[in-house]
Amino acid sequence: MNIIEYTTQENMMIPYAGELAALGTAITWSISALIFTSAGHKMGSFTMSHYRMLFGLVFISALNFIANKSFYPVGIAATNWWLLGVSGFFGFFLCDSFLYQSYMDIGPRIGSLLFNVYPIFSAILGWLILGEILSVTACLGIVITIMGIIWVVLEKSSNRLHYHKEKLYKGIGLALGAALFETISFLVAKPAMAKMGGVDAMSATLIRAIVGGSAYWIVSVFRGKIGVVIKRGLENLDMLWIILLGAAIGPAIGVWLSMVAIKFAPIGIASTLMALMPVTILPMTAIYHKERISYRAVFGAIVACLGAALLFNSR
Repeated sequence: MNIIEYTTQENMMIPYAGELAALGTAITWSISALIFTSAGHKMGSFTMSHYRMLFGLVFISALNFIANKSFYPVGIAATNWWLLGVSGFFGFFLCDSFLYQSYMDIGPRIGSLLFNVYPIFSAILGWLILGEILSVTACLGIVITIMGIIWVVLEKSSNRLHYHKEKLYKGIGLALGAALFETISFLVAKPAMAKMGGVDAMSATLIRAIVGGSAYWIVSVFRGKIGVVIKRGLENLDMLWIILLGAAIGPAIGVWLSMVAIKFAPIGIASTLMALMPVTILPMTAIYHKERISYRAVFGAIVACLGAALLFNSR
């Protein structure tokens, strides 16, 4: 029995399995964001990502074995490999590089909230590239989401935001760039997965992880920095254990939960609950970073998620 069949049977006994999985996705991704940010501060975000993707690839490969009886994607057409490879480069490499550096500059709370504008970019690029016409509801969702984001970014009471003020604009640009790269990643991957007989989600994730994860190490080889990456890893063995934990929680468990959510819940509901990451991360940053979270920040995060809900349910 594979993992999908098992989940199907479990869904018969667990009410709202898809909705609970989507909420679990937001929580696991929030936890992993804090873990990777902590490791990135000590090792550097780019160096940390080498090991994050290496460990993540091991876990994803193991999940693929459970789902598809193989540690490696099999039976995938060359065209789909190319599409998903490009998607992995934009998603796992460019997007994550920008995103985790933004966490270094403005913190995971603001960074993750800004990153959640990717539904806006998806709607706009979908209209320009795929000819998908934006509805009135979609436009309203865009406006509400932007309002929520601006509300939190301009929030004055956070001491950590004031402390990083000199890096604020850089961090905002990096987070928005990550959102754009994530959108491009989705647009490129869609043709490989959407058509009849397309690549299953787990195999697609594995292909994207192989290409995206390899990009870190290949870039370091060409930059002559591979020795530095390995040395920093050996000098920070305690951080490697933390990164290993984050890779299991986020890229592995989180990805699987997102698959369950999309399979068993309406896509609008599942996506909206997964977009709650800026909200679920608020109490975590308050506990982990001793950061004071104002009512304004909470309200802004909720407003942004309501806008995302309208956007995902606009079709």
